[in-house]
Order: sequence, then structure tokens, then C-alpha cells
Amino acid sequence: MDLYSRIISLLRVFLPLAALVLLSTVFMMSQRIRPTAPIPFAPKEIEDRIAGHQVTAPFYTGVTKAGHEVMISAARALPSQGDQVAQVHEVGTEIRMLDGTRLLVLSDSARLARSGTKAELDGNVRIHTSDDLQIVTEKIEAALDELDVQAPEQVRARGPLGDLTAGSLRIFTETQNGPAHIRFHKGVKLIYDPGNIER
Repeated sequence: MDLYSRIISLLRVFLPLAALVLLSTVFMMSQRIRPTAPIPFAPKEIEDRIAGHQVTAPFYTGVTKAGHEVMISAARALPSQGDQVAQVHEVGTEIRMLDGTRLLVLSDSARLARSGTKAELDGNVRIHTSDDLQIVTEKIEAALDELDVQAPEQVRARGPLGDLTAGSLRIFTETQNGPAHIRFHKGVKLIYDPGNIER
């Protein structure tokens, strides 16, 4: 028997044994689950969950009249104001428009009307567009049945043209199937950076 055949016959024995040893260490080193161990929640969080109704990881999806997709997800949702409004926390909203443009809106919290046609997002609102525009504001009001997003308070934006500040903002379409427009209002200031375009 030549050297190659001997090595192959030895590996046929040792490799399965090595695999068996490695597999047994997985079971020997794994932690035991104690059925009496406490649930990993803070007492305050348990009290909040018991005290009121809430939904964990809610997801809403819909389509505007023009056919743009709207998807909203959150960490949790709570009913409020006589159940006509849902209060949601750690919100992510994505709008996929028919022309391929995408808007991603993130915020700390939001209020969604039960009718499903309006939303108010507030607390560290960030808007990211597919053409590399990033907008930050404290509050936006959005229609969910058409593309109409308004930021009534000061906005800061950074994009291919440079840095921009304005007193308010509106994202909308002029016609039902028209392209999206982003319009800044009230004391608009742009610091133009031609280097951004070249990069």
C-alpha cells in the first residue's frame, strides 16, 4: 500500500472521530435552561405591558391613490384618544414611488389616524431619499393616501448640492401620477459644495 492510500485510510477514521468530538463539545458547553429563571424584562416594562393594550412590532402597508407603496413599521403601538389614534414608537416609514424613487423616514414616535389616511411623526425625524438627500427635522405631517409630506418646523438637509436650511418643507406631486417635488420654504439658505457633485 502506497503513502497516499495509507493517508486516505487514516483520514477516513480520524475525520469522523474529530467531527464527533467537536459535536459533543457543543452539547457539553451549552447553557442549561432553567424553567424557574426570571423573564428578561425590567419590572417597569412588565407593568406597562400589563396596564394597557399594546402591539409589539406592528407593520402597516398600503398604496396611495396614485399607486405609490407606503410601509410603516414600529417597535410598538399603543391606542390613545379614544382608540381613534395609535401612538407608535421607533418608527420606520418607506415610500416606494412608481418612478423608482424611494423615501425612507425614521422618527422616535408617530401618531397614526385610525382611518389610515394621516400620520404625524415627531422626535428626531430623518428623511433619506434615493437620490442621496438627507433631511432632519423635529416633526412632519404626512397623508398616507397620497404623496404629501410637510415639515412645518425648521429643516436641515445635506445633499449633492451642499448643506441647506429652511423654515419648512413639503414633498408632494402636482398631479396624481406626476413626479415627486421637494420644496423648501421660509428663509432657505444653501451652502453650495461643488465637490459633492464631483465625488
